[in-house]
Amino acid sequence: MSADHPSLAQLTEEVAAAITINGINYAVMMISPFQLENFAIGFLYHEGLLTRLYDLHEFEVISDGDFIELQVTLSQRSFSAFKQTKRSLKGTSGCGICGKQALTYAFPKLPLVKPAPAPDQALLLGLRDKFSKRHQAAHNGAAIHAAAVVNKQGEFDFFQQDIGRHNALDKVTGAMLLAKNSPVTRTVLISSRCSSELVQKAIKSGYGNLISLASPSKMAVKMAAAHQLNLIHIGRQNTINYYLWQDLNHAKT
Repeated sequence: MSADHPSLAQLTEEVAAAITINGINYAVMMISPFQLENFAIGFLYHEGLLTRLYDLHEFEVISDGDFIELQVTLSQRSFSAFKQTKRSLKGTSGCGICGKQALTYAFPKLPLVKPAPAPDQALLLGLRDKFSKRHQAAHNGAAIHAAAVVNKQGEFDFFQQDIGRHNALDKVTGAMLLAKNSPVTRTVLISSRCSSELVQKAIKSGYGNLISLASPSKMAVKMAAAHQLNLIHIGRQNTINYYLWQDLNHAKT
């Protein structure tokens, strides 16, 4: 009985990426080594360290095999804010909260999202298949996550991939910001389960709707409802579960 030996070229790449801000080490993240500027911008935006794109003065990638350095130069205004909040972070590709040193960093105070209407069921019904085809074609079925910004016609305005689900969301937000688009009230779709760290990123960006292809956690639903973010789960059989913040908050009263 013979065993299959798949080519290494078919496997997903993963590297350690050190993020430095104005020469100061900030974080080491495990990521897929492409769409790196999108990742850096989205990551810093979700971290609250980059609120305006023109505060990013320079970006450079230094590569050394399985290790890369993402060198970011921020404006003096953003750099001063960074120095006040600097903390060490070691991030795996599996969780965007892992490595944060205190609960205040893991669960910060979040703003209310500007309310947005939930997508109609007719738009959602074909979205899973369309997303899966785009996802598979991009990386030949390799084990990788994806995130996409969905417009009102059910098309993908932005589509990004990474071995880490939270990294993919960072990348799609970064791509949108680089294109001078605002995430506010937009709809974002993720390939993975919907956990609390993804809800946090969506809230920080101001997305109005977060769609996942795997069911959300209870904490994710509660956090989304408390901050006016709609969650939608599209199941494998195209079953659609809405977790609308207005309905959930009304049910508590």
